[in-house]
Formats: sequence, C-alpha cells, structure tokens
Amino acid sequence: MFVKPIKVMKFYIADLHFGHTEILELDKRPVSNVEENERLLTHNWNEVVTNHDTVYVLGDSSYYGCDKTASIFRKLHGNKVFIRGNHDKWMNEYELRCKGIQFRDIITLDDYVAGKQTKVVVSHYPIAVWDKQFDGGYQLYGHIHLNKHVITAHSEMARSFNVGCMTRLMNYTPRTLEDIIIRSRTFKSQNGKNDE
Repeated sequence: MFVKPIKVMKFYIADLHFGHTEILELDKRPVSNVEENERLLTHNWNEVVTNHDTVYVLGDSSYYGCDKTASIFRKLHGNKVFIRGNHDKWMNEYELRCKGIQFRDIITLDDYVAGKQTKVVVSHYPIAVWDKQFDGGYQLYGHIHLNKHVITAHSEMARSFNVGCMTRLMNYTPRTLEDIIIRSRTFKSQNGKNDE
C-alpha cells in the first residue's frame, strides 16, 4: 500500500504580544482586549498550521509568565521555534525550568520558493546585511511593528520582510515564505510600494 508523504511546511510570524494590553491600541489591532487578541491569533494560526508543520516565532511572543505562555502555545498547532525578542522575559524562566527547549537570537535556515531551495535568516530585529543577502537569500524579522525604518527602506532590503502579525502582509496569520513573497508582490503591484 502506498502512503502519501505528509508535506511539512515552514511558517513565520512575529510580535504576537500575548497578554500585552498597551500593544492593542499601538498596533490598532482589531480586538478590544488581550483575550480577543489570543482568540484571533489562535484561530488564524490553527486554520493554516497543522501539527506536522514548524512555525518560527520571531520574538515578542508573550507578556505573560512562563506557565500562561506555555498553555497558550500548547493550543497552537505545529512545532514552534522561538527567536528571542526584547519583550520575551518569560523565556528566561522557561529555559531554567525546561531543559532541551532552545531560544535563539538568529537562525539561518533552508526554505523553498517556487520549488527552489533558498536561505532565510530569521531574527527579531531587521538586519542591514545578512547571510546570503546577495545570493538570493531572504531575511524575515519583526520588532518595528507598523513603523517604517530607514534600514527597511533601502533598496538592498528588497528581499527582507517584516512578519509582524499586525502588518497587512501577515494579517494576524502565520505565513509561508512563498506566501509572504506573493502577498508582498500583490500589495506592491496594487499601490506601487512594498506595503508591509
């Protein structure tokens, strides 16, 4: 009997900010409290991610403590790889209590676009120069929310994307690299600029 292999996907998202009341207004999120924020993000995440997939969470995932944050992430499908953000204080406590869970500051990994393998650098912060930048590689980051930054406006950053959940590009949903690129091109063709 032939068993069809399961397609494992890689997804990316940043700046979930579970439990962070002030960020709801700053980001103009379409929710009125942290519970609604959690429900929106959980629903959208579980709509696209399966338990076989991997999601790279690029920082600022939660304002809650270790136990509450862990309970939220247990509800979310897939394997999670955490990139440390400037608001991820819970990670220090989690690392001390849960050996084997790693939190990184930056990762270079392989992904695919249109069937071709490419390098992707993921971090919480935008980086002006990254590994394989001039060899077709991509950079995914968060941190700047809806703010435009001088670094991101530079022409050499064309293969670099803000995957903050609140951006139009992400719309509170983890996305694959290919989806991020396609959506970015669509927005650019609609208004003449990369409207993250």
